[in-house]
Amino acid sequence: MLFDPTDILQQAFQYKTAMIIFVIVLILFYTVKAFAIRHMVVVSKKTKNEIDDVVVEMIRELNWPTASIVAYVVAMNLSDFGTFVMPIWIRVLIIVIVTYQVVQMSHVVFDFAKKRLGAKNGATIIDGFQTILSFGIWIMGGLVVLTTLGYNVTSLIAGLGIGGVAIALALQNILGDLFSALSIYFDRPFGVGDYITTGKHSGTVQRVGLKNTRLRSIDGQEIIVANKDITNSTVENFGGMKKRRVTVNLGIAYETTNTKLKKAQIEVPKMINAIPSVECIRFYLKDFGNSALEHQLVYVVHSEKYDEYVEAKNIVNLALKEYFEKKKIEIAYPTQVIYTRK
Repeated sequence: MLFDPTDILQQAFQYKTAMIIFVIVLILFYTVKAFAIRHMVVVSKKTKNEIDDVVVEMIRELNWPTASIVAYVVAMNLSDFGTFVMPIWIRVLIIVIVTYQVVQMSHVVFDFAKKRLGAKNGATIIDGFQTILSFGIWIMGGLVVLTTLGYNVTSLIAGLGIGGVAIALALQNILGDLFSALSIYFDRPFGVGDYITTGKHSGTVQRVGLKNTRLRSIDGQEIIVANKDITNSTVENFGGMKKRRVTVNLGIAYETTNTKLKKAQIEVPKMINAIPSVECIRFYLKDFGNSALEHQLVYVVHSEKYDEYVEAKNIVNLALKEYFEKKKIEIAYPTQVIYTRK
């Protein structure tokens, strides 16, 4: 069989044309990408929402694999090759690249959510769902690849469905904790750093995971509580408190003079108010008890942190003791005096 030089020259010209178109499309791709990013950055600076920033980051994720596939398809279709039939390996490659780009763009969204919400609102949970979603996207991409290669995935999907039911029954508790984690993430009853009480457990939230929430008790132990147990019980969150009210009942000896009592009712509130983050509400003679003049001190600690509240309470108690010792005001013991007649 003799080779026709005309055909060889024609094919060489076609490939040369395809190469030129390929390079032009690549240049256009990066030019449009740069223009779009520059335009979106300008627009994002004029708006208060951060969605524009997410779009910019998504555009940045369109890298050379996507550009190469787009340029190849356009070049093959515009070149004079007749009816262009895309090779199967190109179709598989396109599916893989599209799957990769979808995963990368989902990472942009999750990263934005973590940055916006922060660790305090469940960044660990976001990481977990990011991994699960990425895994699911790759599985779907794999199934599309198998279909493209000519495999019948219908029976495979049916088998996965039956196996999924069996796995769901076997992992019922784990799935319960997973959905509980999702409930905690969206409902936000607490965040990392909050001091909470749930069931029999109390502590500062250290980490909210997909299955467990880790608390740090006052004594220092790490307490691991299943998310399902948290959502099924009452949660007291002390971390959201802007201020904490403290009531102190004091018994002062009956031998204390009215002059000292009146002076104390003036000086004690001033002393309490001088302590940082502490505000005295009232200090008064509440009742005449069996063995003491019952006084009640009510003050507020303006702090969200439990440790600062405990420290302020300690300072107030020491200041009260020092004041009563200095003024020689006796704190009464629960005593009883018996009088007898001869």
